[in-house]
Amino acid sequence: MLRELSIRNLAVVEEARVPFAPGLNVLTGETGAGKSIVVDALLLVTGARAQLDWIRTGAETALVEAVFEIDPAGPVAALLDEAGHQTGDGQLVIKRELARSGRHRAFVNDGAATVGLLERLGDLLVEMHGQHEHQRLMEPARQLLLLDRFADAEARRESVAALVRRWEEARAALDRLRGEMREGARQEDLYRFQVAEIDDLRLRDGEEDELGAERSRLQHAERIVAGLQETVGLLYEDPSPPPPASRAPPRCCATSPASSPTRLPPSRPSRAPRPISRTWWAGPGPCGTGRSSTRSDSSRSTRASTPS
Repeated sequence: MLRELSIRNLAVVEEARVPFAPGLNVLTGETGAGKSIVVDALLLVTGARAQLDWIRTGAETALVEAVFEIDPAGPVAALLDEAGHQTGDGQLVIKRELARSGRHRAFVNDGAATVGLLERLGDLLVEMHGQHEHQRLMEPARQLLLLDRFADAEARRESVAALVRRWEEARAALDRLRGEMREGARQEDLYRFQVAEIDDLRLRDGEEDELGAERSRLQHAERIVAGLQETVGLLYEDPSPPPPASRAPPRCCATSPASSPTRLPPSRPSRAPRPISRTWWAGPGPCGTGRSSTRSDSSRSTRASTPS
């Protein structure tokens, strides 16, 4: 039984609270007073399609709330229990919130619910009689309900529905167990394959340390090779500068097996006291030959000679 209907920001109604008493309740008023808005609000809480133009101008949301009294052992309570909602000690509160963003919400006893659940509850809570209400007789569910009522088989209908629910739960549990068995068999095959691969490797004690040392050596292989090349270059390096490869020797130069300049032997000293002389290399001459100079401290004379 409907006890109260609250409306906020729906159509032209900013806020209204409509209580209902047992028996006949009549809504009267002139045209445009909002009688149809009450009916539309009741349709919303029973799963009707929401429209954005129902939200009051200047508001972002609209809210409709309906309070029903239900039988704790009746079909409504059984449907709530099936959907996972509490009965609330014989009281049912349904809320429907509309938003301009399009994110509408529905609640049953302060718990989130779907529009489909509101429709199923509405079929059990409210009977609407209107201009096109006779078309509901074409629905198969409505036909079965009327048939059960006519045969006075509603109690047996509920017992059969309970048995069907138990059967569906058992079938779902059986499917779940079969899936777990298939997953276990797949895991067993995978583990057997992995064990076979490990056995084929023929691992031995200490192999991990050897592989680690080999990995470290390979990581520094480039650095080791570069160091060895640098060491070999230092050991076999030629101190004399190589001749230029791009220029041929001039014709005025005599060919010699050795391309590097040679140092001249010192001249034979005279009978006079030996002076202190200094000899130095002055670099290649204009013909590619070397040139040396000897300077005596006693005579301060310098002479140049070329190698034969």
